[in-house]
Amino acid sequence: MTLRKITGMILGGRTGVAATIANSFVNYGAVSFSSSLNVYFMRKGEIDSGITVMDPDTLEKVGQSKVAAAMGIQQTINCRWIYLLPIFFTQPVLEAGLRTVGLMPKGGPLKMMVDLGLISIGLWISIPICCSVYPQYS
Repeated sequence: MTLRKITGMILGGRTGVAATIANSFVNYGAVSFSSSLNVYFMRKGEIDSGITVMDPDTLEKVGQSKVAAAMGIQQTINCRWIYLLPIFFTQPVLEAGLRTVGLMPKGGPLKMMVDLGLISIGLWISIPICCSVYPQYS
């Protein structure tokens, strides 16, 4: 709420691409921060007790590791931050481009369908990127 008010004061009531992208930064920061806190608090028990560590060749359990748990949780948080980038910035940038060339609908169901399509493009970009940032097993 406060960040949005500050952004509004800085933008001075401006609209358009700059305002849309500034709002995307505010939304991205808020969702990234809350997602990080969610991961941390939901997985804090694993940091306290450790996670199972396996031999990479035999897949046999070799023990518990708090360090591996902390590392995995940090990597998950990093992936969440990366994951959200295309989701929050693809749609406004593409929408601004469509507006510039006069192809963005003004409202109604057609605008909603275009917005959902642009958000879907962001998801299609972000999911493969996040799956490839870190190895699935380490």
